[in-house]
Amino acid sequence: MAAGSLIAALAITFCAPHVGYPQAAPLSQEAEVAIMLDRVNGAAGLPQLRESILPPGTRELRFLASDGGMMWRGLPLLRIVQTPDSVFGEVYLVWYDRLDSTGTPIEPNWVVSSGDGCVARQYRPGLSSCKLPLWHISWPEVADTLDRLGAWDLFPTAGLVRRGDRTVDSSAGGLIVTVTTEQGSIFGEARIGDHYGSLWYSAPDRLAGPEVPPLRRVAAIVKRLSRQ
Repeated sequence: MAAGSLIAALAITFCAPHVGYPQAAPLSQEAEVAIMLDRVNGAAGLPQLRESILPPGTRELRFLASDGGMMWRGLPLLRIVQTPDSVFGEVYLVWYDRLDSTGTPIEPNWVVSSGDGCVARQYRPGLSSCKLPLWHISWPEVADTLDRLGAWDLFPTAGLVRRGDRTVDSSAGGLIVTVTTEQGSIFGEARIGDHYGSLWYSAPDRLAGPEVPPLRRVAAIVKRLSRQ
């Protein structure tokens, strides 16, 4: 099923990945995932990892995780950069802007309640983000945990898609409407030397496979870091 049928883009937050794009032909899975990741990275003001050239011995990993559900929920994006001598990490919240009746952006509650902890930035129209001040986090420990989970080995190719969401037909005014139900999504990408990989796992709780448990644990780490 094309990603355009999602209720959740970026795990129910950024609309269908092909919205606003010409659809002369169905998108490949790799293109679908690339569009999703382009929106997240652009919203956070980050360079596109698939187009990046990293210094020798440097590798980079990014994960975005969502529980699904609320359309306006901020989504956590984890970025880890490892060099031969250091580890650098950061976490962003990314969200779809809401406007009031006058067209003025509505400040999300996580921005209001955080004080100076989440200063909203807008790098793309309609999308906002903030970088969380996680000065107390030991990024080498986070990186070690991800290593033990085999996070770097979850990217055999670009555009890996697995979907556990279900499609049901619902009657609406005499019409049959197809609805996709989803329980969270995980997006990720990694660059190691010349190798680039990306993935999208939709409703991973309904999926099986040896890579699913560590991927779910990675998602839990991302969400936990965003609540520090």
